[in-house]
Amino acid sequence: MISNIMGGGRVGQRRDRRADLATRAIELQATAARRQDAIAQELHQLFDRAEDLERSIALAQAQAAAHRRRVELATISYQLGDGSTEAMQQLWQRTEELEAAIAGLEVQRDRIRTTLDRLCGDLPQESQSPPP
Repeated sequence: MISNIMGGGRVGQRRDRRADLATRAIELQATAARRQDAIAQELHQLFDRAEDLERSIALAQAQAAAHRRRVELATISYQLGDGSTEAMQQLWQRTEELEAAIAGLEVQRDRIRTTLDRLCGDLPQESQSPPP
């Protein structure tokens, strides 16, 4: 009984245990807040990267379309006897390179979308903008 009055014993142990639990709860809340901030930052980065890839894809597709027009004109010219087989092969190779680049960008974009879907759930297109 005297140890209870002086702060020891079971009463003191309970008080110490409550203080330890309160400290642990505060630590857990701080850890959760840090994790939430890290996830939010990762989401922002993923959204930014997805937007960058969309712009890169659009640019590469425009370049590929312009290149295809050049190939069409060069093909007509080649059929009329102008140009060389080597020049045509270079044009065709460039077409394949552009198409491969577009495919690679689309794969990257799709991976990011999959990651975002996994982290955020399957959001409608118009709702997939970065959080403020």
